[in-house]
Amino acid sequence: MLSWPHAPSWQALAAQVTPAIHAAIGRLADITDEAPILPERIEVGPQDGPLGTRRGTTLFLHPDLAGSGVHWSGHQHLLDAGLHAIALDRWRATIGIVLEAAVLGALDDRPRDPMEAAWQQGLAAHAVDEADPHLGWTRPAAVHLLTRPAAGLLQHPRAAVWWARFLGMTALRTPFPTPDLSAWTAFGAHIRDQSRGPAAALPVAVSPAAAEPWTSTFALAPWSHLPLERGERPAGRRWAVAGPVHPTELAPRDEPEVVVFGTVEGGTVQLEQAKDGPVGTWRLDSGGMGGQVGSARGVSLTLTGHGRASLTAADGFVGPVSADILDMAEQYGVSGSADGRWRLTGLADDRQSGTLRISGLHDGMATVHGRGGMGFALPAEEWLTPVRQFLLMIEPLPLQWTLHDQGQKLTIAAPAMARLELRFSRER
Repeated sequence: MLSWPHAPSWQALAAQVTPAIHAAIGRLADITDEAPILPERIEVGPQDGPLGTRRGTTLFLHPDLAGSGVHWSGHQHLLDAGLHAIALDRWRATIGIVLEAAVLGALDDRPRDPMEAAWQQGLAAHAVDEADPHLGWTRPAAVHLLTRPAAGLLQHPRAAVWWARFLGMTALRTPFPTPDLSAWTAFGAHIRDQSRGPAAALPVAVSPAAAEPWTSTFALAPWSHLPLERGERPAGRRWAVAGPVHPTELAPRDEPEVVVFGTVEGGTVQLEQAKDGPVGTWRLDSGGMGGQVGSARGVSLTLTGHGRASLTAADGFVGPVSADILDMAEQYGVSGSADGRWRLTGLADDRQSGTLRISGLHDGMATVHGRGGMGFALPAEEWLTPVRQFLLMIEPLPLQWTLHDQGQKLTIAAPAMARLELRFSRER
């Protein structure tokens, strides 16, 4: 017989919850194939303590469970967030913690390792959920995982129930699995999945925590996740990841994404941007489009490791190989520059080819001038109009790039654009 504190408020609570506790005990035995062992007595725990703590045959309960309010004070943050359907009232909280303590009482001594103890508590919480689904016993733990991924699972050990469910390992005596960093990180992505993750089991919508801004250095708590917003610029580079986390490398992508980093042991993580791709200054030698061959003079393209792109013309000229164009090239030159951005959208395993995008180069300024002593220089807007149109046309296209001759030659092609191909030689 479970003994409760003699105070009238505790006796009133006992009278209200005891029938539900006794009804669920039998179901727990059927679900777990174990004989749950109820505590022998309830005592009042400290005001700053958890909902409940079992020590031997005694269960210490938070004093507010016998208070005058409706909800347990420990779920005030859920009430403040408007999650009244998830916050436990005093009666459900009491029933749940007594049943969970009874399940844990049927097991061997609690593990000393905090995560192994959390795993055991998660399995017990799953059994309580199965025995009395109307309690909503594991819903607050789901909110913790959704809204506080960086705090870590150990801040809310009952949340291990969702880790066990993700692994499909919910039998009560399932041993703690060998830590698998990639699986733990996959669990972090699963948590953010509104249709299949913990949010799908909640009675009201709860959105995952917003991703943090991209940063190259951050710290993680043990058994935690950190979602980072990888915008267009960081997405356009490969990143090496140093630290006790997964993933260990980020390949370039065409679109922004949220990257979920997961760690088991916790620690500091550093992200280092790799300088892959056709980084350098390249002289435009020749090209072709639509089967027509072109030549070039005095035009160079610079791509920096930080994503800047510069197009420079010094007494330059670009055009098809024809008598009238070549004659014009002998008489005139164009000088000027334009600055923009470039980013990788794909990278082959050998890092000698891939895809990229270039933007902003259509905004440059240039002058046209005579050659061979013809001392004038005029704005080259009419000359630049077709060039601007061309540069605008290629901005939406993923351009294919390939390095040749130990990185001394570069080809940039856009097969979808009349088989465009530009050929460059490295200047530096």
